Amino acid sequence: MQKEALMDEVQACFRAVFSSGQGQRVLGQLLIDTGYFDKVTPDNMHTVNYAKDILEKCGLDFRNNPDLVGSYVQKLFELRAK
Repeated sequence: MQKEALMDEVQACFRAVFSSGQGQRVLGQLLIDTGYFDKVTPDNMHTVNYAKDILEKCGLDFRNNPDLVGSYVQKLFELRAK
């Protein structure tokens, strides 16, 4: 199996696991536990990068997708308004 096909399969698995309500709760807890929402320091840099890797494997690559970033920011403001 070629590397690109394998990565597509892995991404599909990650999306399947984390797209359910329970999976999203688990993903949210993983992001909290890895310090994703904290200020990045030398001590937590590796775990924050790991959280970003998990998001990328779910197809949520914020660094290379301005539309996804825009949707994310819009949702943040909608949540804040409630």
